[in-house]
Amino acid sequence: GAFSGAIRDKKGRFELADGGTIFLDEVAELSRDMQVKLLRFLQTGKFEKVGGELTASVNVRIISATNSDLKKEVKKKNFREDLYYRLNVIPIHLPPLRDRKTDIPLLVEHYLTHVNMGAGRPEVSISTDALAMLMDYEWPGNVRQLQNVLQYAIVKSNGRAISPQHLPLELGVMEKIALRRGPVKKLDLASVRAALEK
Repeated sequence: GAFSGAIRDKKGRFELADGGTIFLDEVAELSRDMQVKLLRFLQTGKFEKVGGELTASVNVRIISATNSDLKKEVKKKNFREDLYYRLNVIPIHLPPLRDRKTDIPLLVEHYLTHVNMGAGRPEVSISTDALAMLMDYEWPGNVRQLQNVLQYAIVKSNGRAISPQHLPLELGVMEKIALRRGPVKKLDLASVRAALEK
């Protein structure tokens, strides 16, 4: 309601998240001005809306993520050190997909299950050879790239079983390598599921 022509008081993201959780993605990309504002909010739990006269207070849990090394960004003076320590309360390091090859079958199964729940589509599966190719790839784009590859393969296979020829050309270099009979399983699916549930 701060601007001319506004007919209602619109809630911002932090107000909408009151009593819940807000996710700040790519937090390293915040401008210096925005870092100051976020730090002030984290210290007080209060903020003022643009053009507003009242101070609002909310109770939110903040989860932030970045692809950058924030310690290096602090040293380069690109990220505020005090904000870094405010956000880095419980750090969780998620290794890249190339270091978590045993996650690939689980992620593929999850994504295909999600696709198979769509109305009017035939059930999509993946061949052992295609899964082996996915396991051998380095995945520079991590899980998002895997998801895009699966979307491509589903379209290319017309909803039938995904085989190596349905995978994008970027994975085609792997065809030169003799295909294994199946992915090497360091962990079996049941033990991984049990560990995740615990």
